[in-house]
Amino acid sequence: MSPCLDVRPNLESDFVSSRDAMVPLSGKICVVTGAADGIGKAVAIALAEAGAIVYISGPLKVEGGNETLVPCLQNTVREAEAAGGICIPVECDHTSVDDMEHLFDRVRDEKYCQLDVLVNCAFSGEPVLKEKRNEPFWQASLELWDMASQAGMRSYYIASRRAASLMVPARRGVIINVSSMSGFKALFNTAYGINKAAVGVSFFPYVVQIIIMIGMEGTK
Repeated sequence: MSPCLDVRPNLESDFVSSRDAMVPLSGKICVVTGAADGIGKAVAIALAEAGAIVYISGPLKVEGGNETLVPCLQNTVREAEAAGGICIPVECDHTSVDDMEHLFDRVRDEKYCQLDVLVNCAFSGEPVLKEKRNEPFWQASLELWDMASQAGMRSYYIASRRAASLMVPARRGVIINVSSMSGFKALFNTAYGINKAAVGVSFFPYVVQIIIMIGMEGTK
């Protein structure tokens, strides 16, 4: 992972004009993980509509199925384009370090090390966690913990680490972690609650960080 220097060309997108008032994030580069569905998808489309170029990660497409019914990045791209925005899909298994590294390598190489906003929203296993919500944690399988943590707090940490390597040298950037009220009181189960509490830990003083605590919110 090579250090970034300020070698970005003087792009026209950096110029602020009256036109930019309509697209307040014009010239900004964002990454939204877990953007194939739910909150991540909605955030990605909103950022794109506001003028940002948004890299989105998750399952790229559906093989042998109806992609309009199954979450995939292609749907997010289409809806962002319909809103006049740009989303760049990057297929990513958020439990894979290599996939996560590839996502941020692309941002670094394609956008001259610029990254203004990271929104961590990746998660997996929500149906299973809901199904096991009343099961005592000492009786639950350790697979439940792995499911909650691998594409949860672990992916948040990996993404934030790579994002900070771009943001800190540039002295700009914001990391937003989407968490849950389960971080205060287990709404589903202990494994879920611990993971949501963990992603609320601050990265101060290295980067500006915002923690968003979501209440009872369905994936759709």
